[in-house]
Amino acid sequence: MKKQDITKLNNRSAAELQKEAGEMREKIWQVRREVAGGKIKNVKARLTLRRDLARILTAANSKSQGELSVLPSRAAKKVK
Repeated sequence: MKKQDITKLNNRSAAELQKEAGEMREKIWQVRREVAGGKIKNVKARLTLRRDLARILTAANSKSQGELSVLPSRAAKKVK
């Protein structure tokens, strides 16, 4: 998932994010079956989908908790 896609997650509602998470879980299940069946040679596809699902769920949880942004500011990362 690109950085632009991650910032677009902040603009979606919690209900939309939950719906997208359900669709992502279905994709993960399909990829799992295809890898086991030998149709897909790229076994890392499942890993990237799981990471994308985690990003979606993080955005959904932050929306439900009322946080403004999922992405931390760069100023907060700098510790002297």
